Amino acid sequence: MLLGILGILLFLVSVVWLVVSLISRKGAKKPLISIVTGLVFFIIGIATSTDAEENTESDTTISEQVTTSENDIVVEESAKEENNEIDTESKEKETAATEKELTAKEWVKSQKNKNIDLVIKEYNLLKSEDIKNEVNEQAKDKETTMFGKDIEITGTAIEFLEGSNGFDKSSFIVETNDGNKVRISAKTPNEALDVGEKVEIKGSLASSLDNSDEYYVREASVYIK
Repeated sequence: MLLGILGILLFLVSVVWLVVSLISRKGAKKPLISIVTGLVFFIIGIATSTDAEENTESDTTISEQVTTSENDIVVEESAKEENNEIDTESKEKETAATEKELTAKEWVKSQKNKNIDLVIKEYNLLKSEDIKNEVNEQAKDKETTMFGKDIEITGTAIEFLEGSNGFDKSSFIVETNDGNKVRISAKTPNEALDVGEKVEIKGSLASSLDNSDEYYVREASVYIK
């Protein structure tokens, strides 16, 4: 910019110098050279100033874009954190409400005629020891206990047990699809049953669901699959 100002001043002074030289009939060569030099300085100064302004504007634009991007990232992360907090709080409230409203009676009712593997899985999800105690209470015909409730078993017969009449196939062990061991007491022996047979059984639960070693189902009807 300074070079451009010097160029325009030199140009103006040179024009005056040329006029004076022409009037006094002195040589015009030197004023003309000075005029050309002033014009060159002016053009260079203007070009340099334009490039500097463009670079400044470009730097300003880039800086604004970077600042905007950073602000957007901060806002986005803040929104995500807020949403995560809301989701977590909502889930905690939902879980607390579910546990508060759950009763042993409702849980037992929801397990009606279910497969024993599924019943065991859902039992292990219970957090309330009070409800677990009610569910395992060995009192027949109570709505708050699984004792005596109908249940299904699917799996493989793995062992016959000796009864009063020897191995009459009315008492045996079944390994369920989930690997649980269930002792079966059948209503009547199924003479066609052999070890290794796939079976489907319907009977009444006669043991605690806390017994992870072996469960007991009696009054069972046995079907070979």
